[in-house]
Formats: sequence, structure tokens, C-alpha cells
Amino acid sequence: MYSIWLLPSEKESKRFQKIIDVLSELFKTPTFEPHITLYTHIPKLTDELFYNVSVLAALTNTFEVSIAEIQTSSNYYKSLFTNIRSNHTLENLQQEVQNLFPGIDYDFLPHLSLLYGEIEEALKSEKINAIREDLIQMFQASRIAIVCTQGEVSDWKIIETFDFHLDENPHLEFIFDTVKNLKI
Repeated sequence: MYSIWLLPSEKESKRFQKIIDVLSELFKTPTFEPHITLYTHIPKLTDELFYNVSVLAALTNTFEVSIAEIQTSSNYYKSLFTNIRSNHTLENLQQEVQNLFPGIDYDFLPHLSLLYGEIEEALKSEKINAIREDLIQMFQASRIAIVCTQGEVSDWKIIETFDFHLDENPHLEFIFDTVKNLKI
């Protein structure tokens, strides 16, 4: 099984990773890369999927993602997580990913997990205030990844990442200018 993840910029990813690593060591649970799942349960990888995701990334600007509150749940993959405030860019990106899989709906609930596992609510709730101080309220989403999410969490592996472009990308402007000036 494969998934498509939205990833924070590298600098911000390291901050989230530190929180995830500390919590997973404390609770003896698996560690994982910080991400927002855009789509999951993809049965197989195809060249078309890689191509479409790379084009989608090339057409997407780096954008800001806002964190809402920290919450807990009994869901193994959302044991301790932050809700993500929805915004137009995030919704459009997820819809474009969804469009790659016609006829299969995905219930998109944007969040960034900080802890996986089955842990008592009281123990998780105890850690929320400590985490809140280390948590950034906003981060740059700058990459999209195709991830093998088969088997145990420790077996998960990012297959490929695709960087978004910055608003001011002179290379892309040059390409667009060149295309506009072609006489066809």
C-alpha cells in the first residue's frame, strides 16, 4: 500500500521530528516522519502516478499551513495530533490528488500526528502542555511525497519527494516567457 503525503519544509520538519522522536521514546512507540496525509490506500505504483505527482508539485507554490489545537484520540495513527486549519491551497492540492483516483473517495481530515500508539488518555493529556510550548503555529509546506506505507510503521519508506516551487522562480518565468514567444 502507498500514500501521498504533504511534507513541511526541511527546517520545520526537523522541529516536528524532534517532538515525534521524544514522544515515541517516552511511550516506546514507533517513530515516523512528520506529514499530512493527502491520500492513502494506493494499491500500486505506476509511472503515470509518479509523472502526475511530479507535475502537481511543479504547479504548486510553497504555502503556509496553520496548526489548530492539539488533540488526542483512540485512533492508533492519531493518538496525539494537531488539527490543521483548512485553507484554499491545501483543499485544492488535496482535491487534485483525489482527482488522480477517480471513483475512490478519501475522507480528508487534515492533521499532523505527533504520536502513534494505544496509550492511556491521562498519560497523553499530561504531555500536551509541554508539547504546546515547542510547537510552531504555522509552517511552510514545501514538498509532496509518495510513500510506501505497507507493513509496520518502522517499515514505511519515502519512495520519492517532489519539491514545490517558490512564488518567485526565475527558471519557470523564463520557460513561460519562452513558450509565449514561440511562433507556432
